This record gives sequence, C-alpha cells and structure tokens, in this order.
Amino acid sequence: MVGSFLGISFTTNDSRILTLSNYRRSESARTAVHTPIFGKPRTEYLGRELKKVTFSIQLNALNGIRPRYTEEKIINKIGDIGNLVIGGRKVGFFMLKAVDSSYEVTTRDGKLVLGNIDLTLEEYA
Repeated sequence: MVGSFLGISFTTNDSRILTLSNYRRSESARTAVHTPIFGKPRTEYLGRELKKVTFSIQLNALNGIRPRYTEEKIINKIGDIGNLVIGGRKVGFFMLKAVDSSYEVTTRDGKLVLGNIDLTLEEYA
C-alpha cells in the first residue's frame, strides 16, 4: 500500500492500480506587519499557518478502477476529516477541502475511461 486517506487506499497490485502523484505539501508562517509613523514597518511572527497538501489521482478503467464511482465516492467525502498516511508514515490529520475533476477519455456512449482528480487537504487542528 502506497498510502491511505478517508478509507481510500492507494495501492498497486495485479488487478488494481490507484496511486497518487504530484504530491505537494505547504507550510508557512502567520505574520502581521506594523507600520509606525516614522521608521520601517516591523514584522511580527504570530505562529504557523495550517499545513496544506495537494495531490492528483488518476482514475483509469484499464487499471481495474471504476472512474465515475470512485470520483463520486471521493466527492461525497468533502468536509470529512482523517489521517493522511503516505509510505507507512502518518503525515497528519487533514480535512478534504476540495476536489477538482477532469475527464481525459470517454467512450462514445459517455462512459469515463480515464480521468484525473486533484485533491486539496488542509490540516485539521
């Protein structure tokens, strides 16, 4: 198993391939700028921002995935909270904030063969 989030397992085996790609993690500081009447502005460190994670999932019917079913299953989890695990290591506790879908290949009768989903997660503290 490559990883998991909200009951979705990212795996590779003989009959099914569902992996993630373009994994990005963002961490930053929260600051405020104070501007005195005379002199330079001063920056104050207020703490850390919430972590953000984005990654893509390819839904390919030729890899044993049901693309539309899997897409709907993930969309229905927007707002859900869970542990993100990548490579057996817990990354943190995150909320699924957004899902962006794109359809690459469909059949003549509209069945999805190949699509991509981009997930946006935000740390839940």
